[in-house]
Order: sequence, then C-alpha cells, then structure tokens
Amino acid sequence: MLPRPGLVTYGIVAALVLLQLGGVDVLGFALDLAGQFAGQVIDWIEGVIADQLNPF
Repeated sequence: MLPRPGLVTYGIVAALVLLQLGGVDVLGFALDLAGQFAGQVIDWIEGVIADQLNPF
C-alpha cells in the first residue's frame, strides 16, 4: 500500500525543516542550485537571441 502523495510531501518538508534546524543550510543550497539553473537558462536564451539577430 502506497502512502498518499500528501504524506510523502509532508515527510519531505519535515525532513528538510529538521535538516535546516540541525544546521544544514538547505535553503542556501536550494537557492544556489536555483541561481545556477537560472543563470544557465538566461545564458541559453541570450545565445538563441544572439543567433537570431546575427546568423553569421
């Protein structure tokens, strides 16, 4: 029997909160990852736009 998705989500959130309280900087790590990902996406978009404007 599989748990309901809500229970899994609450479990993950509870684990992250406990890690954060335990001194693991979960939030900082998540923000770093998000920032890196956003930077890659922005670089890619800029590259596509540059290719459109200057095909040569």
